[in-house]
Amino acid sequence: MAEQTVLDSSEFQKLAKRRAPKGKKAKKEEKIQISISKYVKAQYPDVIFNSDIASGMRLPIWIAASAKAMRSERGQPDMVFLEPRGGYCGLCIEVKKDEAQVFNKNGEMKGGKSAGHLREQVAILERLRAKGYKAEFGLGFEDTKKIIDEYMLL
Repeated sequence: MAEQTVLDSSEFQKLAKRRAPKGKKAKKEEKIQISISKYVKAQYPDVIFNSDIASGMRLPIWIAASAKAMRSERGQPDMVFLEPRGGYCGLCIEVKKDEAQVFNKNGEMKGGKSAGHLREQVAILERLRAKGYKAEFGLGFEDTKKIIDEYMLL
């Protein structure tokens, strides 16, 4: 693998800033995914990864329908790193903007109207682990970056 460039988080936060199209506001998870993508491209330029473009974005119905038709099922992780490390086939991360999106204050998984989709995501991550992938929730930029950095050191 190529020599790594060591940049701190604040440098990547600056790198990741972008303007949403006029009248549009980028969602927090989308911004985190863009930041993480830029980070990985700079830190690990030889790593092949994919980021789910349909994840959390408001898309025209015809594009959303096409994206749905091209996936095996709902709940798939936002980012997939096709880089075997430490006995794993690859790394899969479901990106969330923060811990509050997944867990209640008491540490239990959230309920409510988003609970069904969250359960789908948990089930997919468990299935991926059973198939030999490292599969995790990334809670914000720093947590997701830490998961990736630890994985790349395996």
